Amino acid sequence: DIRTLTAERLAADGIAVDGIVGGFPCQDLSVAGHGLGLEGKRSGLWFEFLRLIGELRPSVIIVENVPTLVDRGLSVVLGGLAKLGYDAEWHVISASSLGADHCRQRLWIVANPNERPMRPGWFAGVQNRPKINRTRLVHARGSRTAYGFPDWLDRVGACGNAVVPQIPELIGRAILESLENEAA
Repeated sequence: DIRTLTAERLAADGIAVDGIVGGFPCQDLSVAGHGLGLEGKRSGLWFEFLRLIGELRPSVIIVENVPTLVDRGLSVVLGGLAKLGYDAEWHVISASSLGADHCRQRLWIVANPNERPMRPGWFAGVQNRPKINRTRLVHARGSRTAYGFPDWLDRVGACGNAVVPQIPELIGRAILESLENEAA
């Protein structure tokens, strides 16, 4: 539970953290929600995410959420990261930019400490990235189409509006490549 998780607890369990990757609830940000933004109880969990970032001081942060965050709180998210000494780059990436036949847009934020300058262009060339393997097509409830999910997810109705896994994989690979180049 992010509300009770602390750096002290992780250290006591012998867990060292180099990076934090995740999202926070989008219901208060989504166009389907009531528009409460980060003031909403669910989407307001961002502030717990931010607290944990401040306690852990990871070398890289990847945050995912719905594109409406741009208008309903991105300045608060980026401002919070900046107050903690992080620089960030963000982009809205759709599944179709990797060859999927559905949009499924998501906002992605990559941040790292100011003292460790960010490699510019984490998201450069989205259109030139490898295309999704269409053999992993899953037809979920409704008429949603998802790529890269286990076949059983459609039977339990668990696909929702989850991310297309290939996008965070590509972001992660770009970060690893940057770190390898930095070490060389």
